[in-house]
Amino acid sequence: MKRSLRLLATVFIYFIYSCNAVRNSNDHSNSKSTLLNDSSLIQERLKLKKYALCKCLIEKYPRDSFLLKDGSMPGYRETGSYGNHAYEAIDSFIQKKSSVTYKSKYKRNLYLMRCLDIYEDPELELLIRSFDDEMSVEK
Repeated sequence: MKRSLRLLATVFIYFIYSCNAVRNSNDHSNSKSTLLNDSSLIQERLKLKKYALCKCLIEKYPRDSFLLKDGSMPGYRETGSYGNHAYEAIDSFIQKKSSVTYKSKYKRNLYLMRCLDIYEDPELELLIRSFDDEMSVEK
């Protein structure tokens, strides 16, 4: 239970930090309507990126009761504007990337480190951006 709470706290702090970084990097030189569109696009990309992190954690900790009971991953999918193709591609990407293992000096799992590195991977960002044209405005 303590391990799950520490994991949750670490991931929550990381999300808060990354959300602020995305917000602060927004270009304010565009028109107001473009900013609204850019802001929406950034938020949708961020949902997909957070979905990827959740997927990675569940992939690496398949029997963790906290992760199994938590509805964040399906929540990001339900509230996101991307189609099934995007989520299937993210799932495949995560499966491939999370199979790489990190070695610890002390023979400990470094799954959270791996998932956070995948979250920050420029390849993930490029993959997510490749779905911009497939976003559904109806969702």
